[in-house]
Amino acid sequence: MNLDIILLFAAIFGIVLVTILLTKKNTNKVSTFFLTAFYFIFSVYCIQTYIIVSGLLRFIPWFYGWPLPLYALTPVSVYFYYVSILKDRFNWKWKYLIIFIPFLLCCIDVILLYLKPDNDYNAIIQNAIQNPKARFEARYGLFTLLHHYTIRHFFLLIYLVLLIKPIKSFICWNTNDSLKKILNIWLLMFFVVIITIALLSSILGIEDIFDISIFGYIFKTKQIYFTLIFIIYLFALIIGVAPLYFPSILYGFPQYTARNAKKASEKTEIIKDKYGLDETEILKKLESLIAEEIYLQNNFDLNQLSAFLEIPVHHTSYFFNQYYKMSFATYRNQLRMEYAKKLIVSGYLNQNTIEALTWKCGFSSRSAFTKTFKTYTGLNPSEFNQ
Repeated sequence: MNLDIILLFAAIFGIVLVTILLTKKNTNKVSTFFLTAFYFIFSVYCIQTYIIVSGLLRFIPWFYGWPLPLYALTPVSVYFYYVSILKDRFNWKWKYLIIFIPFLLCCIDVILLYLKPDNDYNAIIQNAIQNPKARFEARYGLFTLLHHYTIRHFFLLIYLVLLIKPIKSFICWNTNDSLKKILNIWLLMFFVVIITIALLSSILGIEDIFDISIFGYIFKTKQIYFTLIFIIYLFALIIGVAPLYFPSILYGFPQYTARNAKKASEKTEIIKDKYGLDETEILKKLESLIAEEIYLQNNFDLNQLSAFLEIPVHHTSYFFNQYYKMSFATYRNQLRMEYAKKLIVSGYLNQNTIEALTWKCGFSSRSAFTKTFKTYTGLNPSEFNQ
């Protein structure tokens, strides 16, 4: 298949993937944002490469130069994605500024590029149009495009290596959870693909910069190498559909910490720091849920509550355990029993049957309702009505 067609397909596929990820709800919003950012950068890279190699740059020369700082954010998006997943939250640290070095260098060079005299700037554009491969030799300001290509992939490689130990610890923790197993597989698969891209791209850049042959001992020709790395790039794009088929990947996985022992007055900070959730917003939505009596719906379960709160299922469950010290089912039954008691006190059973009260309170069977009611009040509904 023609390279141009593959790049166009990859670009369109990437845009569709990004659009779907942006519309997903009930996800870990922070980690999903960083993952979406990675695929957005990936898509723009495919679009620009398609425009250049297909000769379309002569018609849209403005689509050159400015995306370079965006590509330099690739290490940032990948590293921050893993940090937010592994810790189930994202707290900014000043040491993270180091990973923005490639981005800063690109910003400086792009500014210098646009400040060049028109003749010099047009010469760089024409060189990219006439000989797309030679564009990597063009010097924007401080560095050539090849230097920037190598620097960003080298930074990506370094930060991925730093993640090996945390990823290993995360994967070995709580291995019995089925959703955690799916997340583990995804994190490993994504990691292997991205670190392979970073490694091969770094080596390629070092080869060209220092005019040495590293892959020459492995591959007979560089064309085999280019084909290999291109296939890996495509694979990185294709595996992006995994979070769509397994939405639990986008949930993240909540973690308990030693902070559980802190006093109740610090509860808000515990919830926010541990889960990245806005407790005030959650409680406000729960008040709305009670006011609208949504909890009385017969099929109202944890999944529906998570959709209502717009947070992952795991996080919803852990929120109830941490904040209310009870399960969601217990919380729901408490609300339903309070409602049942109000109806009985108001004389509901004087004109209606217990079966009607059962359905009114969201239960599907009289026996389940009666058993739950007696657990909370010590009496069955008929005795409570007397």
